[in-house]
Amino acid sequence: EDGAAMLDRIRREKTIRFEDRLYISPRRDDYASTTEMIGREHKHPDEEVRYFEQGTGYLDVRDPADRWLRLQVGPGHLVVLPAHTYHRFSPASLQ
Repeated sequence: EDGAAMLDRIRREKTIRFEDRLYISPRRDDYASTTEMIGREHKHPDEEVRYFEQGTGYLDVRDPADRWLRLQVGPGHLVVLPAHTYHRFSPASLQ
């Protein structure tokens, strides 16, 4: 099962109703504000599901022992973060 198919299955199983898409590119007017926002440590009250279509980056996730874990992500990767999990993202490539 590829990442896109898995995302569709998770969306159905969990009855996910909200979706947002981030397009990160230096050619976009919101590049600086977007990278600042996602690069800052934050958490969400709901579970977060992220599917990476293009480019590569680093998703830093804080574990229950308060240690940072770094995940290298790229096209086709799917990550599910439990609610209230601190995380941040840094793009590595913008292809």
